[in-house]
Amino acid sequence: MNRRLVGLLLAGPEPSPAAPLVLDGKEVGRLTSVARAFGAGTLAALGFVRREHWTPGTELVVHHGERVTTARVSEVPLA
Repeated sequence: MNRRLVGLLLAGPEPSPAAPLVLDGKEVGRLTSVARAFGAGTLAALGFVRREHWTPGTELVVHHGERVTTARVSEVPLA
């Protein structure tokens, strides 16, 4: 299995679903959905991420237009 669905906690502007997840200039996954995580007090998302980058705590970047959002891989349920 090369990709897996992971939880992501987001910091920054809300990206749209299907936005690419990037690390060191390379696309390593894609968002599938984004929602407000009221318990976590932030935005949360689900996305498919390549095996090498799905470890909880991994920091990824979401580029959407001129905006950039940070995405941290998290255990599901999101905490």
